[in-house]
Amino acid sequence: MPHSDFCRRHSHELDRNSLRLEYESLASFARRFAEALEDQLSTLITSHGLTLGVPIERRVKLWTSIVEKLKRKDVKKIDSLRHLDDFVGIRLILLFKRDIHGMHRLLSKTFRVVSYEDTASRLDEAQFGYQSAHYVIALPDDWLKVPTMSEFRDLRAEVQVRTLSQHIWAAASHKLQYKREASVPFPLRRSINRVSAILETVDLELERLLDDRESYVTQVAAVSEDRVLNVDIVRAVLESKWPIQNADTGDENFSDLLDDLSKFDITTSSKLSELIDEQYDAAMEDEVQNVSLAQAELQANGSVLGTSADRTNRGVFFTLVGLTRCALARKFPHEWAEHQNSEYAAEE
Repeated sequence: MPHSDFCRRHSHELDRNSLRLEYESLASFARRFAEALEDQLSTLITSHGLTLGVPIERRVKLWTSIVEKLKRKDVKKIDSLRHLDDFVGIRLILLFKRDIHGMHRLLSKTFRVVSYEDTASRLDEAQFGYQSAHYVIALPDDWLKVPTMSEFRDLRAEVQVRTLSQHIWAAASHKLQYKREASVPFPLRRSINRVSAILETVDLELERLLDDRESYVTQVAAVSEDRVLNVDIVRAVLESKWPIQNADTGDENFSDLLDDLSKFDITTSSKLSELIDEQYDAAMEDEVQNVSLAQAELQANGSVLGTSADRTNRGVFFTLVGLTRCALARKFPHEWAEHQNSEYAAEE
């Protein structure tokens, strides 16, 4: 072996060994960074009314993946793993396409975006392929002033944002290794194009459904006539009757409440409105009492059961659904207790 080749190979081995030592010391630190990012992103998504298709995914790049990356000829020499943009990875799979734009605004506003690419821009109008928005983010300067965040000063993370339909395509194409049309055997191209078109149609039709639903809800709110309850009418009545600060954009189960109401023959918007008007003061007494108890518990223990610390600090306890159930319990105390007992028995 020529001396120059031996020196080059020996140098590469030294580089790899030093990176391996760095990996062993940095991996747990990077996992904490990934966990902190997941917590912050989860709060942002919930508080802004965006909808995840599946739970947030996070990972720290495996050493074997880094070695593979180092072997590629087109990869620049890496002096430190902290310089890897994708050492920490977060994947956000959203249910609706419109939330992609909302997520873009949140990431741009909240974090320091080092780079951004929408892979769909690589495709011509008639092409299919992998679609995902890729961000490389770092923590903003204001966050780095917080002691628990300052340790992450030099780290970056790659955040992938896509819809559930786009994720199905990404997972299937990765398994089949059909990431681009040129990779697909010619006899299979009609089939693969149909799959791509169907998944894109799912996103478009869900957008149309959301638009139609918004039009329907607006129409319902504008008309005062009595209507048979459905989940959207229940929501419209509750939002018009209860304090809006009690609403929980992330977890209001109007469907289960609709079942509860039907058991007490509250099946129209007028009956629901009458229930709330009649029991409003009593339900708000329950609200004030529970807020007081939750604040005392939070102060004593640093955590609270039955609600979140954020809602407790904002002075709210029950959701709109919760307030309505308080009204039911006040209006039908014995029947509501029996109903609750039967629900618990069914769950067991």
